[in-house]
Amino acid sequence: MITGIAAALSMASLEYLSTKSEDGGRSSFKAASYTEATYIITVFLLIPFIVLEDIPLCLGVTVVNVIVAIFLFMFYMSVARDLPFRRRFLEMVRIILWSSSELRLRVPCGGCFSAWKRNFPATPPT
Repeated sequence: MITGIAAALSMASLEYLSTKSEDGGRSSFKAASYTEATYIITVFLLIPFIVLEDIPLCLGVTVVNVIVAIFLFMFYMSVARDLPFRRRFLEMVRIILWSSSELRLRVPCGGCFSAWKRNFPATPPT
């Protein structure tokens, strides 16, 4: 959590500097605020990996969170830029489902800290 919030602050400051150096009418403070808020929300969406012990449930909750986030973002983009919603949304969902299935197949222990501690104790059994 601390690392994620630190990353949010870092990315917000980089977005501020990047927007400030561009020759455009965009507000640097507004762009940095949006970037920071997005990163902090993303960090909080990863809470299941800290709280829950069931690894497949952690992955499932996180995938649902990601699909909801993609839905909201794609809906916004389709309205703001008059783009087709369904095709782009389904494409992103397919990519997320494929990558999460690859993660589940390649990393059988997932990322739940309590399950990690239980399966891989700091001191080897005697």
